[in-house]
Order: sequence, then structure tokens, then C-alpha cells
Amino acid sequence: MKKTLLATGVFTSLIALASCGGSNGAGPPSTPGSSGQNAPTTTATQLVKAATGGTVTLAGNVPMTLTIPAHALAADANVTFASFTSAPPQPTGANGAALPSGATFLGGFTISTGGVPLLTPLQVTESGSGSNATGLVYLAMYNGKSGRYTIVDTATPNASGIANAGAKGYVGISSVGGSTTPYAFFSTTSASTPAPISLSVTPASPGPYAIGATETFTAAGSDANGNPYAFTPAFTLSSPAIGTLTPSATQPMSAMIAFGATQQNGYVQVADARSGLSADLNVSVESLRPASNGDTYSYTGTLTQVFSRTLPSPMPTASSTVNVAQTVTVKGNQTYQGVSNLYDFSTAETDTGSLQTTVSQSDEFEGFAPNGSLTALLDYGSNWQDEGGDTLAYVYPQPQIIDEIPEASGNTWKNTAAASVSENESNGNLGAAFSSERTYNADGTYSETSTYPAGYFNIGSPADHGELVENANGSGYYSVPLGGAGDVTFSAPASGQIRVNAYFQPSPGPSDTPFFTQQIPAWFATTPVFYQESDADKGSVPMPQQCNASASFGTSGEEILQSISRLDTILGYTETTTTTTYLVPGYGAACIIMSDVLSSYYDFGGDYPLFYSPNPTTLSPYQVTTTTETLGLQQSGTNVIGASSSSKRTQLRMIRALAEHSSFAHILLQHRAAIEHSFAMSLHTNALSHKKGVR
Repeated sequence: MKKTLLATGVFTSLIALASCGGSNGAGPPSTPGSSGQNAPTTTATQLVKAATGGTVTLAGNVPMTLTIPAHALAADANVTFASFTSAPPQPTGANGAALPSGATFLGGFTISTGGVPLLTPLQVTESGSGSNATGLVYLAMYNGKSGRYTIVDTATPNASGIANAGAKGYVGISSVGGSTTPYAFFSTTSASTPAPISLSVTPASPGPYAIGATETFTAAGSDANGNPYAFTPAFTLSSPAIGTLTPSATQPMSAMIAFGATQQNGYVQVADARSGLSADLNVSVESLRPASNGDTYSYTGTLTQVFSRTLPSPMPTASSTVNVAQTVTVKGNQTYQGVSNLYDFSTAETDTGSLQTTVSQSDEFEGFAPNGSLTALLDYGSNWQDEGGDTLAYVYPQPQIIDEIPEASGNTWKNTAAASVSENESNGNLGAAFSSERTYNADGTYSETSTYPAGYFNIGSPADHGELVENANGSGYYSVPLGGAGDVTFSAPASGQIRVNAYFQPSPGPSDTPFFTQQIPAWFATTPVFYQESDADKGSVPMPQQCNASASFGTSGEEILQSISRLDTILGYTETTTTTTYLVPGYGAACIIMSDVLSSYYDFGGDYPLFYSPNPTTLSPYQVTTTTETLGLQQSGTNVIGASSSSKRTQLRMIRALAEHSSFAHILLQHRAAIEHSFAMSLHTNALSHKKGVR
């Protein structure tokens, strides 16, 4: 006998398939009177495209239609829709919401998506030619663990069908596919209340979030019995300043937030119009680059130097390591080289080795400026000095870009080599000072004037000065008066050779006659590249273990990678410097790793009349000096004014401790100064030999 429902009857419900139903998803046994359902009377299977959705229709005593909206399926799926017409047992007991006594079974169904996850509610419509529905209509779901049905939805019949009537919501689909959990429609004249529903919104990754970053947030709902509740979420932000919110076109329960350009605290809200419910999630938008006057930051780490000499004969590798401790204090509203409104990152550093401890102070000046659609964090220069009187200063004619804000993985930029470098070594040879003024051109070539005070070369030697010039074709010269003249010229590479001429005056011949000439293999390209720099935002990555930063600052950070290569054709070396900084929003530069490799191709140690150049076959350097430093941010000693609290963790503002402008930079320039010193001493020695008639 055909079961009749509403006279014009339509039952409509949005449902979710739940993995907790149906005895591990397989459904209850089919024995009447003790199970959730009998064997299905009508079954239909249909391929449904995820992009377009579709409908599956069942004929028979209880006609039903399953409507699958576009993008409700995570992928294309073979959807099986089955109905059953025998009434399941009435649930009893306290577990779940029991059906009222006298409830009338109106029809049941199962849905299987073949294991494909469901993302949004499905709609089931049940219709017939008559009406057995009186009073209230409920949708119940079978719970395989308890062997009972629990009410998950309410609706009210009227002349044209079943209306939602503002009920607390249709059960919806959250995650499960392939479930054969039975659902059943019942009608009754006695009211019953479905279990309370709650909503939630969760991020793909925990905050705080960096200015300009993007993050996906996903909504979900469930009732007190754990049954999933599907709904069409409405996402909003507590303030437009937090960012821009875009609902996903393919994941209807999700939305993406592109965070704005300022620090903000607020929340993202998800709401359901049918139930009137909503849920909030607090979000904190933090800059990777803010600074407040008076903030202090504490870093610890190590600095290691390794010296490896392979030519003219191998020597044992020598190394040394010191422990580094830095305290950085932020000073606002500073002026440097006539530029105002800058931040001074003032760093007090102590380097402790096995034989001595050195103390130094550096000041690095940063500011912000528009850079197209982004904001550039700029480096205007720095000063450094230690307790012994050594000093180092950098001035950039065009400020160097440290970072582009907001940070985004894939951002790239670069700087030129243009800079003025002033260096003073108070403890030079025999305790005498050495100083230099060097100007780098944008392409990396340079001119330099060095001052050698009295006693620099030996006891009683007069004050002197030197001049180095590097040209764009690789040629250049080094000139030291040496009480007369001492010049060494280098030709540009030609036919795989570099010609080196040495002139010492007074000489027995014309002034343009070299005292010494040497042909050496060309160890750099015919068209030399003196400076190359690349800077890139590599996105969020795990921080290396060697960082040894305090655990409170997290385990991952935004990686900013800078790589610089230099070529000096006069002093004869190549140098590659890599700086990797890991930035944690709301915390800071939690880790800085620096590495410098200086490869020397000229030997001024006196093993040869003037030079030792690389082997013509291998073109390998005679000495490689490797310097590495790792600094990790420490909780102790870090004090941030006005730091906020989020997720029960202290939020520290970010600082950029340009460690490469502190003692690390000085050590690298000491390596260069040592080469220049050896060169000058070699010229001095050869000039004295020339005056004595010794070649």
C-alpha cells in the first residue's frame, strides 16, 4: 500500500552524513524491531560533478529527491541514494533527544558519496499524494553506538509542505563521505527539542598573523550529541582595518583573510542566519617590523672562524670560536647623515673567547619609506667601535632595502654596492694604527685611500699612505710611496692571463720601466662581475635547531634570505656573504644566521717574489677563510614596552638586529685589512731589496 504524506506534500531537510552513526559507518543490522532500518526498498546511484552538483531521484512508495549543490562535494563522486519504508524502533533513555511517544514514521534514507568528503549541506525532499503528517515533523539520525535515533532537525508541515519555521537548524555535512548512516522523518503532535547546536571557526594555522599575510578560516557546527550541523556560513570581521575577507569559491565553509597594513586586535565571526547562532575567533595582526622607543632585545650565539690553506702546500686547518651576547635597545626619532625620524638599533655586544673578551657598541639606523604598493624598511648606515678604539662606519648614498612590507613569500629585491666605508684599526702592526676610506661604486668597483702611521711597517718607518683603485674591466693598481714610489699595476684579463707590473722608484731605468713583471693565470672572468646581491622572502619555514632561540618565540618564522658576492681583483679575493633571518610576527627576529666565505688567490707572504696565483689548471684559491655566526632571541633580557598578550603567550614586537653591521662586519673587514697589510708589507720588503740591489 502506498504511503501518503502531505496532501501537496513535501518534506525538505538539509542533512549531514556523520561517521559516528551506523555502526562504524556500515549502518545498523536490518532486523525489524531491533535495528535502525530495514533493507532499502529503492536505490539509485549517479555520478555527480563537484563543480556543478546534481540531483538523485527515488521513485516508489515514498518518492524522494536528493539535491547536491555545486561544490558540496570535495571531488566528483558516485553518489548512492537509498530509501527505506519500514519504521525503526522508537528510541528510549537519556542518551540523545528521544522521539516523542506516538511519533509516526514517514520515511527514511541513507546517502553514500563513495568516500568523497562533503563540504556543504545536502537537501532531501520527500513528497507523496496524501498526508500522514500531523503536527510537528522531525528528522532523526541513527546513532550506531547507542542503537537509537536522535533528533537533529525540526520542521512544521503546512498546506504546501514542510517549512523550516525558524528551527535551530538542519543537520549538515561537515566531513564524512561514504557513510550509510540512516536518517528518518517522523511526525508527532508532541513537541520535542533537538540537542543544542554550537558553531566554531578555526584557522589553518595559529596566530598571531603578520601584516599583509593571508590565512584561511573554516566554519563548522555540531549539536550536543556530536552530530554535525551544516549551514551556509556568513563570515565578517570586527573591523575593516583587520583586512579583506573573501569567501572561498570552492570550499563553501571557508573564507580567506588578507590581513591589512597595520597592527590590529579583533575577531573573525561566523554566523548562521537560520539558527541565529554565531561564533567569534580572536585574531591579532602583528608587524614583523615594528619598534618602540625603549624596547630591548637579548640575543646569544656563537661566532666561528675557520682558516684553511691548501697552496702552495697544505697546512692544518685552524679555527676559533667565541660566545656572543648582544643586547639591542631601540631608540626612536633619531637623525643620521641628515635624515631624521629614524630608529637606532643600538647594540652592546660581548664576545667571550678562551683567551680574551672583547666589548663593542654599534648603532644601526633604519627607517620606512613607500616602495610602490609596498613599504620598504631601509638601512641608512651604521657606526661600530670596540673598547680598543677600533671603529667602522657605513654610509649609503641610497638607503639599502632590508625588507619589503607586508612580507609575502616570493617577494624579491636587491641593492647596489654603492657605499662609503670608513675603517680604523687602532692595533695594527707593531701597535700602530691603520685607517682607510673606501668608496664603492654601484657595480662594486672601488677606490680607497689608506693611511699608515709612523712605525706601521717597522720601527722608525715614516707615516705613509696608499691608494687602491679597481676598474670596471678588472684592471687597477695599488700605490704606496714607501719613501719614493711603490706601485703595482694589474691588467685586465687577456688570453687567460693577467699581467702584473711592479715599479719601485728611484730605479736605474726610466720611471715607466717595471722593476718586476709577472704573468699569472686569469682567475676571474674576462667580463668581471664585482658585486651581486639577491634578497628574497622564502615564506614561513621551520627554524633550524642551531638557532637555539627561546621556545616561547615559536619554532617557525618568515625566512628572509640575503646573498652577496664580491670580487676584488686588486687584493685578489672573492667573497660570498649569506644572511638568513627568521621573523616571527608578534615576536621578532627570532634567529639570525650569517656565513661568509673569503677565498684568497694572491699570496703576499714572501713565498714568491710578489704573488702566488692559483694553479693554472684548477684555478683554486690558496686560502679559504670561513666565518659563521648564529644568534637566537632569548626571553630573558627581552623587554618590550606595551607588548600585548595573545594565546597566553607574550607578544614581542619585532626588531631587526643587523648583526652583519656589528662585530661580524668588523671581523670580515679585518680579514680584508690583513690582506691589504700583507700586500703593503710585501711591497715594502721588495722596495728595500730593490734599493739594496737585491731582486
